[in-house]
Formats: sequence, structure tokens, C-alpha cells
Amino acid sequence: MHPAAHGTPALFDETEPPQPPFERERDFVRRDVAAYDRDMTRVYTCEVVLPVLGLPGHTRSSTALALEDPTSTLFATWAHQDTQHTATGFDVVVLCERKRHYCLSVKPTAGVCLQGLGSALERAEGAKRQRLDTGDFYAIPRAMSVWTPVWDDQCARGYTRIETTPQGTALSMAEVLQLLQDAGRWMP
Repeated sequence: MHPAAHGTPALFDETEPPQPPFERERDFVRRDVAAYDRDMTRVYTCEVVLPVLGLPGHTRSSTALALEDPTSTLFATWAHQDTQHTATGFDVVVLCERKRHYCLSVKPTAGVCLQGLGSALERAEGAKRQRLDTGDFYAIPRAMSVWTPVWDDQCARGYTRIETTPQGTALSMAEVLQLLQDAGRWMP
């Protein structure tokens, strides 16, 4: 599928023969768009209510898309601009890789944010890790290590991106999505 089918401007003119300096890049984009189309057969979508950026107390309904182990390198970029599956692209994309590493992103022009969600995810993380640690009666007692944050909501301005740190998370995709959908637990 051509990138323009996803609502993105044409990156190159397909009617002209490939020019040697950009052949590799054109092939990459073609392969990545094809991978995106295959990934779209495995996605989960849901409606979420998010805070409106810059308007405390105001919310707006948005469509979120979630996927585990995407094969497209630029999946979030294509999804945020995808006008084939939505009118204006998906406002929220939740990606999980290797069951432990997450990236939640908001389309920069959506006018909504994830402010407060990072702290709520961190609280849920701590609660789950505590349950996991206390649930094994045969575990060898160990000294409690210094708690290091798992969820980073400071990686982009305006609370438009939240990622897990390299240590990863104990939360499942279902738990992350449940919290995302329950904005009353985390909106400022």
C-alpha cells in the first residue's frame, strides 16, 4: 500500500524511476507500510476519555489502538496518520514489545494528553510487584532494593508519551489498557 493511502504526504513520486541515493529508503518505507498493514489485522481498539491539553477539567473521547510486538518499525507514526481506518488517525497508540516494554503515545495534534497516567501506572506497578513478592512463600528473603521508577512520562513535552524504563514492567497489556480506560483514577 502506498503511504498516501494512510493519509501521509507522498514521500516520493512513484512514477519516476528510483534514484540511487534514495532507493534503499524508498524500499524501507514500502516494506514498513506493508508490515503496518499486516500488523493492523492484530490490533485492539477502544474508546478512551483523555484530558484536553491546556484546559484543566476538560476531557475528550479519543480512539486508542493497542498492539503487542509490532513488526512495523514506524507503527505509531503510521497509526497516528492513518486515514484508512479512522477519519483523522488514531489519537492514542499503545505498543508493547516482548511483554515488558511499553510505549504509549498521543498524536501531537490531537489536543489531548496523558497527564497523570504515568503516576497511576507507577502506583499499579508497585502494587503488582508487592503482590508478586509476597505471594511466594518459598522465596528466599531478600533485602528490598531501592525502588526505581518503571514508567517515564517525562520523555516528551506535554505528557504526550509514556515509556517503560529498560527494566520493563510487571503489568500486562490488559492491565495497562484497563487503567488507560479508567481515566477517573488518574486524570488531574
